[in-house]
Amino acid sequence: KPKPVPIGMKIVSPVLEGAAIIKKKNAIIKALEDTIKRKEKDENKILGELATRIFFLERTLNRSETTLDEKKSKNLLKELRSVKNQMLNVLKDHQITIEDPVGLSLDKTLEEKVEIIGWLPGPDERVKETREPIILRKGEVIKLGQVITTSPSTVIGEEK
Repeated sequence: KPKPVPIGMKIVSPVLEGAAIIKKKNAIIKALEDTIKRKEKDENKILGELATRIFFLERTLNRSETTLDEKKSKNLLKELRSVKNQMLNVLKDHQITIEDPVGLSLDKTLEEKVEIIGWLPGPDERVKETREPIILRKGEVIKLGQVITTSPSTVIGEEK
């Protein structure tokens, strides 16, 4: 014979009680996952910007190397390269890679990684100049590169 239930009290089966607990835990897990994704997106933006600045530093160092003759200048250049390499190591620790697509053929895969900001006449579609590099984290693009490409088209700026 079932026991009497006090007035105002609901009887909940153990299955329903378990399902409610699981549902509540799943909602908590989903909220935490969303928070992690938001934080990672913010972190990607910062790391992507840092990687871009390192790219510009490297380009400047490469240009300066040919014009610097004095010993002090060469030492300064060496120190700046050391700082750049230390910053690159921080990025590598966060699985950030920097790609310079200059010289690469413009195929579908590359088109997904870059924003074309200009066209120049040329024999085929290739990246002529990198204005900003492609930044990847764990192999996924977190910042599109900005490039100028060549095109055999007679009308410059006309996309195919």
